[in-house]
Amino acid sequence: MNVTLIDEENLYCSSPRLPNNERSLPAGDMIYEVRVTVDNKSTMTKDHKNFGYYFDSELSAVVEADNGPVSGGT
Repeated sequence: MNVTLIDEENLYCSSPRLPNNERSLPAGDMIYEVRVTVDNKSTMTKDHKNFGYYFDSELSAVVEADNGPVSGGT
């Protein structure tokens, strides 16, 4: 994973591409713990964050709307 140190408390990480053999998993199973090591080995932070992948959305149809909510946005 590529990581950039932003400041003393923040990192910027870009997620790696999900391996092809894991793309058929249910979305709930594509959750991974993200931990930071200081020596690229076994010394890890105690805290972690979860990172989850999701499938790209696909537009399947465009439909003309002849009504909508009073708040707009249709």
